[in-house]
Amino acid sequence: MPRLLCDAMLGQLGHWLRAAGHDTLIAARRTGDPALVTRALADGRFLLTRDRRLCEIRGASRLALLLRHDRLPAQAAQITAPLGIDWLAAPFSRCLLCNVVLRPAPPLALNRLPETVRATTETINHCPQCDRLYWVGGHVHRMRRRLESWRAGDFV
Repeated sequence: MPRLLCDAMLGQLGHWLRAAGHDTLIAARRTGDPALVTRALADGRFLLTRDRRLCEIRGASRLALLLRHDRLPAQAAQITAPLGIDWLAAPFSRCLLCNVVLRPAPPLALNRLPETVRATTETINHCPQCDRLYWVGGHVHRMRRRLESWRAGDFV
């Protein structure tokens, strides 16, 4: 699976890549272009950007992919084949905020959830970095449908 770095303009795409299970960093706003290229080179990451000038920085051409579109589905379509993106690689296995691999929720963390969630949800995951809890709800079903359609090549 490719390791990725999205510039700040591609934060939404980065979140969807994380939802699919891809190791994806999202640059903070105001991160300088040279710093992005340096980070991508150091970490062995593909750099996804909409910034033409960023692609002109020395060393960037080997790892940067310039996205032509500003709409999310078109961006997803553009990266799928060249980077070998599997939109169902490991769905919902990473924190959408931190990019850290999720783990089963510890018992103390479960106490923060409403009783109805604890009683009706079999799997509850936890981000060991930001302490966020994740479980399957209606939003996950909607997100999975989108990931499934992208995997099938339907980017509408």
